[in-house]
Amino acid sequence: MENSCVSDELNKFRNEVIPEILKQPHSVSSTNQMGFPPSSPLLNSQVQRKVSIAGYHWYETELTSLVPSNLGRSNSIYNMLKSYNEIFNKLEKLTIKKATKLELCKFHDEEFVNFLLKKRNISIKDSSQLEAIKKYQLEARSHGVFDEKNYHEDENNDIIEDDEKELFKFGLKFDCPLFPHMDEYIQLLAGSTLSSCRFLMKNHQNPLLKQPIAINWNGGRHHGKRSKAAGFCYINDISLAILELRKTFSKIVYIDLDLHHGDGVENSFSFSDKIMTLSVHRKDLGFFPGTGGIDNKGKGKGLKYSVNIPLKHGLSDRSLLRVIDEIIIPTIEKFKPDCMVIQCGGDGLSTDDFKEWNLSIKGYGEAIKSLLSLHHPVLMLGGGGYNNSQMARLYTYLTTIALDIDFKFDILPDDLNDEDYEFWNVHEMNMIDENNDNYIDELKRIIGARYGF
Repeated sequence: MENSCVSDELNKFRNEVIPEILKQPHSVSSTNQMGFPPSSPLLNSQVQRKVSIAGYHWYETELTSLVPSNLGRSNSIYNMLKSYNEIFNKLEKLTIKKATKLELCKFHDEEFVNFLLKKRNISIKDSSQLEAIKKYQLEARSHGVFDEKNYHEDENNDIIEDDEKELFKFGLKFDCPLFPHMDEYIQLLAGSTLSSCRFLMKNHQNPLLKQPIAINWNGGRHHGKRSKAAGFCYINDISLAILELRKTFSKIVYIDLDLHHGDGVENSFSFSDKIMTLSVHRKDLGFFPGTGGIDNKGKGKGLKYSVNIPLKHGLSDRSLLRVIDEIIIPTIEKFKPDCMVIQCGGDGLSTDDFKEWNLSIKGYGEAIKSLLSLHHPVLMLGGGGYNNSQMARLYTYLTTIALDIDFKFDILPDDLNDEDYEFWNVHEMNMIDENNDNYIDELKRIIGARYGF
């Protein structure tokens, strides 16, 4: 039931403001991206954002928690988010359908997709991975969704041996190894991100919405190539998402905040002047994936639409915010997109296993606040991050930023199985920020000269 004050305001908006807006001839330059004049009450804080969540269902969290590089992470993230009823209840829960082979082939090569989706019995020796697989299978059986025909527990059952050359060809040998139920995971990952896109496409013209935002913390697999898995990314759900969003939005900006360069997404759209990719990442000799120099600017029609901001060891909150406010936002404003996609990789946190950057959860939140203040429809995706407990805190906190609520985090809810009882349990790390003001000024000078700010 609507609060009476809010209800009165909305009725006044419907009955008085909208008719007046429709009478007035506004030029494109006098309107915001939603088509309303700057003075429209639609932009005030009384009209809340509409925020959806994907990936929260037990089937999604258990299945995504089987990914070898992020074992158990999805469960950690969504268990924490769901434990805060005041936050979770404000989100619109999306019903997900698995992506079809045809949908996967909108971006990925058909031969590659066929290889990924092939049914296999895979021998697993790692005890933690075996435990996660058995947990998923138990849940799946109890819900009647386990495919007994394709997966067996009998150790004597024949194991399908894939050709080693094909495994190398498709990037499925080292950092992206085969794992049980991989085919289900791939279709569900793509399906959850595509469902999030359709939420934005459906809601972006709703005159009663301040800003639609769709969240899928299981998504954000930015290294995947058209016909090859890479960097823990079996597919590239981001490239699939951008292609889907292009059905509705003419110009899309992609912002990548992961520790690693968003090479897969950049390569997907390097020839396009309708997609701008901005990647903030660690760049150094021998650091994966080794791409993303400041001189990588796109190709052909896409020249100057790939923006790379290579950063050094020890990146602090202060330096990140300078990059966001003084480089990224002015570049976005010059591009004038209709929609934003943000990859919120958390491997740059000071607590991450990589220990390359010195970012805090609150500092990361300030960066997201700045980007959301542009009031575009936004798809927010996950990404890297290998400390499950801290990633759960990060994505729970960023969800409150998306909802535009000031939630007071303190002691963790009793039902969480966490190694600590406090939400804010990290002290400042002792790390030198090599990205000094002179370095960031130089990045700003180069990119500013390119885009005229």
